[in-house]
Amino acid sequence: MAIAYFLDPLADRLEALRVPRSIAAGLIIVAFFLVVTLLLMLIVRRSSRRCPRSSVPPQYFTSAVATVRPLVTASWRDSAPRPRRTCHSRSRGPDLAGFSAPW
Repeated sequence: MAIAYFLDPLADRLEALRVPRSIAAGLIIVAFFLVVTLLLMLIVRRSSRRCPRSSVPPQYFTSAVATVRPLVTASWRDSAPRPRRTCHSRSRGPDLAGFSAPW
């Protein structure tokens, strides 16, 4: 909400340049997320230069995957849709194949 409040004057300026407000809002949103993404990329790049590289994170990752994989596959197996069981028995009623309305 605060971001919209601070970016409203920019939308007003674009509107003064005869840009429709909906297009101005779209341009502002795209530009805002582009700037945020670029800043995050810059921060990650700078922080990765300061962190020493070691083999410890991959070991943690492989052990975490080994721990989580059985849980995920078990929950996936439980939540998978089950095939419908159809009853082909004639005891539930007559076969309606020949009872269609005459055209």
